[in-house]
Amino acid sequence: MKELKLVFLLFILFLIYVFLSAKSYSTFVFNDLEKNVFRLHIVANSNSKEDQYLKLKIRDDIIYFMSDYLNQDMSKEEAIKQINFHKNDICNIIENDIKESGFNYSYSFNIGKKYFPLKSYGSISLPNR
Repeated sequence: MKELKLVFLLFILFLIYVFLSAKSYSTFVFNDLEKNVFRLHIVANSNSKEDQYLKLKIRDDIIYFMSDYLNQDMSKEEAIKQINFHKNDICNIIENDIKESGFNYSYSFNIGKKYFPLKSYGSISLPNR
């Protein structure tokens, strides 16, 4: 009977160890992502097909434009400097896409810390925060 209790206790301790290790690893990965990943978030005017299409068009056009100025070797701070440097160009892209789509929407453009829901892109998942 003592052996069974010992095995059970060791099993519980092992589960606690696994849980704490997983938690520690996920915290490390999350903090690393938060320090190194810049996320582009565009909010559509509504959930209509037209507004969702416009959102994706704006996203794609900004990514295409900024691909000449950003690379994966840049730090998050360097990327933010480049985006701020090209802020007027990005605003022009947004305005042109809105007008070309036949809308007269206002928009805002800002860089800062925002809450994002968990998002998966293929095999990569970005944590919520």
